[in-house]
Amino acid sequence: MVLNEQKMPKPYSIDLREKLFAQLDSGMSIIQASKIFRINRQTIYNWVSIKEETGKLEAKSGYQKGHSHKINDLKQLEQFFVENPDKTLKELSRLWPEKISGWTLGRWIRRLGYTYKKNLFSYQKK
Repeated sequence: MVLNEQKMPKPYSIDLREKLFAQLDSGMSIIQASKIFRINRQTIYNWVSIKEETGKLEAKSGYQKGHSHKINDLKQLEQFFVENPDKTLKELSRLWPEKISGWTLGRWIRRLGYTYKKNLFSYQKK
């Protein structure tokens, strides 16, 4: 059993959204609807703008464009890191040929066994 597993929140159901919009169409205010349905007002305002733009009540889907970018060639990363020991992670991420964040690059550098110290020099773990 995994205790610290983080899950993505589920979107509100279409049925709930339809019921809410039926009440709004019948003259109920957003403030009243937020209290009755126990949904944040900003969420309802967002739904209203989405409905005006798209004409649909469905939740957004397909916007996740990947997860945890990986570096496939660890030897290339190690050589790159050894050649640039005085650079910060932010500078290294700008120099890396693919688009990658400094945090991700730092995570992969730690997996190689290196640590980053405040004096900006790299040290090999023993």
